[in-house]
Amino acid sequence: MKLPILSTLVSVAAVVHSVSAQDAPVYVVDPSTGFKFSTVQQKYDPPVNKGDLTMGFAFPKKGAKDEYVGYMVARRQGTPGGAGYTGISHSSGMLKSLLLVAWVNGQDIQTSWRYATKYNPPVKYTGPPPKLTKLATVVNASHYSLTYRCQSCLTWTQGGQAGNLSLSTEAALFSYAQGATAPAKSDNPDASIGMHNSGFGVLPAVVKDAETDDYEKLASTPAKGGVAPAKAPANAAPPAGSAPKASSSASPKASAPAPAKGKGSGTMPPMQSFRRI
Repeated sequence: MKLPILSTLVSVAAVVHSVSAQDAPVYVVDPSTGFKFSTVQQKYDPPVNKGDLTMGFAFPKKGAKDEYVGYMVARRQGTPGGAGYTGISHSSGMLKSLLLVAWVNGQDIQTSWRYATKYNPPVKYTGPPPKLTKLATVVNASHYSLTYRCQSCLTWTQGGQAGNLSLSTEAALFSYAQGATAPAKSDNPDASIGMHNSGFGVLPAVVKDAETDDYEKLASTPAKGGVAPAKAPANAAPPAGSAPKASSSASPKASAPAPAKGKGSGTMPPMQSFRRI
């Protein structure tokens, strides 16, 4: 099955100009970790976008700019408890880019590194291994979220082809794609994934908005359980509010009250939403 993820050519200059013209960044606090993220939101808007994604970024302001912390909040496809996956590309398109794919696996989030040279289902990435540390995962019947530290994932090499994403530019152009069907073997990071059919697009992260002096503190926060969110920004998908499992892998205007912590695996706190700053 062909998988034309982000097959439309992107004008980098046009995207950067559009991003620069925005009035103000949208910051969202991840209630599971307390991190503040500069976010890009893809609104649930069928039939064009059936997925719904809020993607947050935190970049180091000092030192080596070869990593970031990401915050992914995605809508589960289909009926409550449905499947689906979200793919994040470390460039403005699918081809010859390091791809991070995530889907629900029980009360955890399975992650997988992929790579594609054609518009077909991406294959397993076998280049120099990036390191993904899960800082928090949250799953419930309608949404899932993954907060992660991504190290050595802004440069990649596979089959003699090298690529990179720079954090020294005005905007770092990530991109995404979502599919309505998760792999049949949800616990297998190498499982085949189907065609994205729930939306795709560019995620322009404005570097100066995402940079933080507290990056090392944020990135080194011990993995912890998920927290039920507090208040949502406009057009944002409500994040999941169940208890997470957290682990490491090398593969993957706050006016609201303080969020309440989840109660353990299998516990499903009432659905709430984000705190916006």
